[in-house]
Amino acid sequence: MLKHLLVENFAIIDRIELDFYSGMTVLTGETGAGKSILIDAISLLLGDRANQDMIRTGKQSAVVSGRFLIDNNDLKSVITRMGIDLDKDEIEIYREITSLNKNSIKVNGQAVTLQQLKEITQQLADIHSQFDTQRLINPQSYLDLLDGFKKNLISEYQNTYLEKLSAFKTKLQEHKAILERKRQFETSKEIFEFQYHELEKFALEPDEMARLQSEVNILKNYDKVYESLMEIKTQFDDNSILDSLYNVMAAFDKLQRYSDGYQELYERCTDFYYELKEVARETSVLTENLNFDPDNLNRLQERLYELEKLREKYKKDIPELCQYRDELKSLINESEDFESIIQNLLLDLNKLFKATLVEAKNLSQARKEIALKITKELESVFKDLSLANTRFEVKFMSQEPTDYLESDLFKVHGIDQIDFYLSTNLGEPLKPLSRTASGGEMSRIMLAFKTIFIRQQHLSTMIFDEIDTGISGKIAKQIAKKIKEISKSCQVLSITHIPQVVAAGNHHLMVEKKDFDNRTNALAHYLDFEGRVTDIAMMISGDKISPSSIQSAKELLLEN
Repeated sequence: MLKHLLVENFAIIDRIELDFYSGMTVLTGETGAGKSILIDAISLLLGDRANQDMIRTGKQSAVVSGRFLIDNNDLKSVITRMGIDLDKDEIEIYREITSLNKNSIKVNGQAVTLQQLKEITQQLADIHSQFDTQRLINPQSYLDLLDGFKKNLISEYQNTYLEKLSAFKTKLQEHKAILERKRQFETSKEIFEFQYHELEKFALEPDEMARLQSEVNILKNYDKVYESLMEIKTQFDDNSILDSLYNVMAAFDKLQRYSDGYQELYERCTDFYYELKEVARETSVLTENLNFDPDNLNRLQERLYELEKLREKYKKDIPELCQYRDELKSLINESEDFESIIQNLLLDLNKLFKATLVEAKNLSQARKEIALKITKELESVFKDLSLANTRFEVKFMSQEPTDYLESDLFKVHGIDQIDFYLSTNLGEPLKPLSRTASGGEMSRIMLAFKTIFIRQQHLSTMIFDEIDTGISGKIAKQIAKKIKEISKSCQVLSITHIPQVVAAGNHHLMVEKKDFDNRTNALAHYLDFEGRVTDIAMMISGDKISPSSIQSAKELLLEN
């Protein structure tokens, strides 16, 4: 449960620091006073995304910090698994938003990611807003609502299903790819075979063109090449370069006997000598082997011409043509065994299809069992909310694919489509909830959902942001009673404008706006009994408090 909250420089809040208690705490105040801003601050602690607009105008950063009591062993395991120290079964969640976008999230002083924070807080608290009630008129959200009642169980089934689905889809892509390759080959079979034989006939080598061009350049410049080689050879033969270097090497050899300091010079000189000796030998060989052969030059130029024509024809360089030739060879070889490959893929594909369908059905069956429990528990809670004749049913419209060709029926969430059906009047048939329930009924139905959701998730804190909108009279009293009942097993914070709900609270927090120093500031403080009477009386009678509204307010409070 939430024990302490600190909010600084957040929207119109300069600083609010509050202790919170077990039981039911109601938050009241005029529209726009800052009640929802306070809930937004708590939402940050529970993993909502931050943005710079939340920072109070003129400030560089905003801070929200909350201390929570942990009594859920599963949650403790999650926290300790993250390497976070637990102190007296409490955690402090700290979030800072800065104008420079250097935001930070810490749990007990340790930096965590937003995803890690959400993993912690999903078992800690839940916030109900008017948007949540709107989800009841959107069938697209029903699977999420249903899965939320047994999130861990459904996650196990869904993860197993998704593993099978991933393997199936990978194999399906392989199958589609080989069919496309077969189609392409059959469409262009004659072209592919002609191109392969043509390229094979040329016996291409990836580096051939560069090598041929080098040989042609040498032959075309034979005189200059020969002259340069002879000049180099003469320098080696006549000027005794090697002999001189050998004498230097020998001198260093003597010197290194007297000092290690000459050893490196001796070794370098030795390397130069043998390297230069090898250069002299290779130059001699090149000179001896150099021949001018006009016929060879013609052959080389003809080959280059053919390669140029081939490059122009295929719009590919020689290395690319070599690769293309090899690809064509593989394709032609593979085409001879297309049917065998396709049949083997089909066998694997059908096995994976059946395995995926089994896991999809297992996931669906788990949901159906949860749906029955939800229906039973909801109908029990409905009686407490003046919906005694209400019947509820989760209708499954699962679409099972019959073979791999209907793979599109496998969705990320499985094969299930569901709708919520409702009848609120005796003798009336069940109809889709989204087209049946009124606004007041929607609020009560969502409260019923939240009631059993809290039981399943073992949450320690529940926050209601105007769940009672649009109700009054007897219904308001029933909702107040149900929220009060929830607060006996779970801390409840409830923003409300309904006198009956306010009176049911164990604690009453007033949120109001004050202007000072030319700035609007939201403040919050707990009301004593007299303060609560005045606030409730104002709700009952409006702007002008009457003796009768005072009396009614006292009676409401004393009833609770």
